[in-house]
Amino acid sequence: MRRKGFSLVELMVVVAIIAILAAIALPMYSIFRQKATAMKSIGACNDLKQPLMTWFEDTGDLQLLTFETNGRVHGVHPESGVDVTMGSGLPDIPNHTYTPTTPAAAQVVIAWAFTAGCQLCDGEWCMLCNDAAGVCNVEIDITDADGDELQSLNKHPGTACP
Repeated sequence: MRRKGFSLVELMVVVAIIAILAAIALPMYSIFRQKATAMKSIGACNDLKQPLMTWFEDTGDLQLLTFETNGRVHGVHPESGVDVTMGSGLPDIPNHTYTPTTPAAAQVVIAWAFTAGCQLCDGEWCMLCNDAAGVCNVEIDITDADGDELQSLNKHPGTACP
């Protein structure tokens, strides 16, 4: 006698295999999504690196800069008096806030926080310039209180963040 279709046991085995694969894949998807969200903030800050470095080389003081609420960065050049706007600024991301500060003449700290969606993706992007050496170090510090999934995004710890 010839059988048509699948037996109940065969179908249950297939469903069990699919459930196991889903149990493995879904947590990884969540981690990749969090990393992508944090990378948006890091990328936005990295876009400002070159203009900030150029400003520091020209003026020697990052505290002359103003960070506007729309994310734009500008400063009045101390010698020429020209108001300079740098880059396109920090993008407007829903449920996300940037808090830029200049704690020292040669340092910029841009902290970001998410009010919803990715609470573990908060972090800081810090740049510390050394005028004598002519270099600027950039440090990225992700606040991942839940574990070390996002710690791989941290770069150059202890070099630039206060």
